[in-house]
Amino acid sequence: MKSIIIVLPYFGKFPNYFSLFLKSCAVNPTINWLIATDQELSNFTIPDNVIVNKTSFHVLQQQCEEKYGIGPATPYSLCKYRVVYHELFYDYVRNYDFWGFCDCDLIFGNLRNLITEYILSSFDKISWRGHLTLFRNCDEVNEVYKYELPGIKTFKGCINNSEGVNLFDEVGINKLFDKMGLRIYKDLPFADLLIRSNNFICQHDIFDPATNTNQIFRWTEDGLYRVYVYDNQVHSQPIAYVHFLKRRMKYDDSSIEKDNSFLIVPNKFIKDQCLNIEDILTFSKKSIYWSYYLPRLTPKFLFSKVLEKLLSRNLEPDIYIRNE
Repeated sequence: MKSIIIVLPYFGKFPNYFSLFLKSCAVNPTINWLIATDQELSNFTIPDNVIVNKTSFHVLQQQCEEKYGIGPATPYSLCKYRVVYHELFYDYVRNYDFWGFCDCDLIFGNLRNLITEYILSSFDKISWRGHLTLFRNCDEVNEVYKYELPGIKTFKGCINNSEGVNLFDEVGINKLFDKMGLRIYKDLPFADLLIRSNNFICQHDIFDPATNTNQIFRWTEDGLYRVYVYDNQVHSQPIAYVHFLKRRMKYDDSSIEKDNSFLIVPNKFIKDQCLNIEDILTFSKKSIYWSYYLPRLTPKFLFSKVLEKLLSRNLEPDIYIRNE
């Protein structure tokens, strides 16, 4: 079995459902996670397959400056350095067959069931989005980020903010792999939830549009499932993870952490229950997403968005099309 380690540097307060994130790591015992953080984690149950590196953002910032001439200005801008985590955390990842990175605003399913040994043997990079990405741990793959090819924005340009909109960890690196004939596995089923929709709608055309509205998720120790209504029947599909970007999730019942399963509905974690069509239709009913819009209806936020639009209106977008 090919060994895997997933790196997550995170500085500042974790999401309120971080204990469930860790729970979803724990049911993937043959995969390791490295969490580099300045947070005190003694109140959490840390699974055996999760390594905690207690450090500070300043330490990692200095390390980046020494290696690449410039460091991240904020913890969030560490995303620009994701493609070099194998260098920044070399002592942790060097002996693994695959290394990668992930976000923590997500819940994992059974990754080995969906990222099989055949896939790991056949592809050099697993997935094309930054929520979860794996790289084959070899020199040929690890040095791809250094290349500068015509028409592709660069890692240097990304960290130096010299090429306009540059999402190198999700765009430039994929274009380099394609140009160099390295293989990306692009068919991983995951749920990246549409930000501005209260009910759950998945992005990137991964699922049939006819099944992409009346849906919720069920997490169990065996995996994570997209549960949806189609053709007047309840269907269930295993997925790798669900991603809650900018979505406030309620987690009021901490006893869920001890359960073998739970439901993920808009926009909270609740006890598992038997589901029928009416239940799913009720949970997924369209409504105004007040918890998203109200905090943004402030002069300060609106001014910042207008300014952002003005500054970027003449910039070339940075996009990678999965099936192009």
